[in-house]
Amino acid sequence: MVARRGSGGAGIVYRAIDDRLGRTVAIKLLQRGLADDPIFLRRFRDEAQAAAQLNHPNIMKVFDWGSDEGEPYLVMEYLSNGSLRELHARGSSLSTSQVVQIGAATASALAYSHHRNFLHRDIKPANLLFDDGGRVRIADFGLVRALSETTVTETGGGILGTPRYMAPEQVEGKRSVPGSDVYSLGLVLYEALFGAIPFQGDTQLALAFARLRDPVVNPLPDDPVARSIVSMLARDPDSRPSAAEIEHEWNGFARDLTNPEPLFAPGAGTLASTPEVVMDDSLQWIADGSTVAVDLTDHLALARDENSTAVLADQTRENTDHTSALDISNTPRLTPAPQDMEEVGSRRPWWLLFFLLPILVAAALGGAVLYQRLRTIKVDDVANLTASSASQRLRGEGIAHIALESRYSSKVPSGRVIGSSPSGGQSIHPDSSVVLYVSKGHAPVYVASFQSAQFTTAQHALTAKGFLVRPTYEYSPDVPAGVVMSESPVNQKVPYHSVVKFIVSKGPAPRPVPNVVGVSLTTAEGDLTNQGFTYSVQKQYSNSVSNGDVISQSVSAGTVSAVGTSVTLVESLGPHYVRVPNVVGDALGTAESTLQSQGFVVGTVSAPFGGSIVQYESPGAGQTALYGASVNLLVIP
Repeated sequence: MVARRGSGGAGIVYRAIDDRLGRTVAIKLLQRGLADDPIFLRRFRDEAQAAAQLNHPNIMKVFDWGSDEGEPYLVMEYLSNGSLRELHARGSSLSTSQVVQIGAATASALAYSHHRNFLHRDIKPANLLFDDGGRVRIADFGLVRALSETTVTETGGGILGTPRYMAPEQVEGKRSVPGSDVYSLGLVLYEALFGAIPFQGDTQLALAFARLRDPVVNPLPDDPVARSIVSMLARDPDSRPSAAEIEHEWNGFARDLTNPEPLFAPGAGTLASTPEVVMDDSLQWIADGSTVAVDLTDHLALARDENSTAVLADQTRENTDHTSALDISNTPRLTPAPQDMEEVGSRRPWWLLFFLLPILVAAALGGAVLYQRLRTIKVDDVANLTASSASQRLRGEGIAHIALESRYSSKVPSGRVIGSSPSGGQSIHPDSSVVLYVSKGHAPVYVASFQSAQFTTAQHALTAKGFLVRPTYEYSPDVPAGVVMSESPVNQKVPYHSVVKFIVSKGPAPRPVPNVVGVSLTTAEGDLTNQGFTYSVQKQYSNSVSNGDVISQSVSAGTVSAVGTSVTLVESLGPHYVRVPNVVGDALGTAESTLQSQGFVVGTVSAPFGGSIVQYESPGAGQTALYGASVNLLVIP
């Protein structure tokens, strides 16, 4: 073992060298007393073996497990760039792109493990570690399950987890489900994006139970990333999205956002000279006469026996860069466990005073420092102000550290503030940072393809999304009129209110009507159809045009007309023969009327002797003659 990397309620982590393979590994030595617990060892073995089977780029690899002189241990891959918790401890703020990168990778790992019926149960920043390339890995798969089944925990009838990041069903002592991991991930991402979790409490216990009472309010309801995070924090596990759904959605966010800056986690190059990291604080519960020591920040035991008495122990925190003063306002009252209570007096040696004196002095100094740290400033609501005006107002209130982060907004104009983190109305320390989210205007909008669709459909859809539509109409021999032939831009995101240009078909170009007079009706129909024209047919007799041929057409030959124009054809029925009526003996006037009514014309009228009575007609009565032919008459007195 090369160096002690960190410690916590569950054990100590060392950086070590595998002599056989020559690689750097991490060894976690668990509490020595756990080796005497057969229930823990059985669960520890099963969970370690199961975790070793998980093979995913975002899950820390487990190489080996065992027990050495009564100390159970895990051998894991060594991740040099520290944890997300250490990033927070250094005051590093993450951009939206960086949060999305972490969230998508973590969701991918959870989707993989959930598909294999394997839950984590303790997703938190301390368990999200980074490798040399800045890729996030989930650590401690299965360890919480193993710790939860130690005999001491079962005696208390409690569960283990992290109060700050517990799902409501875990706080209530119910069985963990895949949605429990999703809820914890949602809190981790909420904190990474907004700088704090959405619950408040004077103690860790109050903080844990606040989620059973208070709904999560979305500080940025128009932001899709924020909406997705809040959906993970639904009170009912069945209402939360699955890890696979989150992975799919957040990969989409990652494609839409700019590439994130590299994550500079505290890491491998400085570990040898870096002070030891205290990974967890501790919490002590006394239930049914048994004392259970577990982690305060990393683990919480919730006694379910109504007659049990919960007693909180002291809590401290030590970071890699500094030692913070004890926050006495949030520190639970220190109460010793029954087995640790001894009579004060002769059993305590006189030199105990020299041991306690430095502690009392440190506490006094810590109280002075604490007073300075407890000073707060209320963040003003600067929404809808310009970035410069908002920054000036906050600086005027005494806030020195102000960062700007650009985001898209469909409601707030470009250059104006959407909101802040912490949000307006919250109280912060004067040295804290405030991030102003400045609008970049409406986010780019995706232009879908409307190829081969009706232009009216495309126009309505794109206009509703704020696009300006510009059509150009062109003839096409193949594409029906009104159908989209091309579109630009297409299948990409473009700025809001962009112009989308369309080329829309006007159908085939106009063409001259063919001459079909004098040809058979069948030939005429084919000629018109081949040119894209339609037709209708009328019939009439013709003494000059053969039966079945076209007498005339309604649109003159050679006239340039639109395709689809209808042309009326007149088809010949051939000559029209009519029988000559008998007008012999009729007066000349009567005879003329009769002949004309039958379609004949009165020809030559002969009257050699005068008179007006028809004596003879030619052609004679009963004979057939062409309709409109002449009939000659002979009249006598």
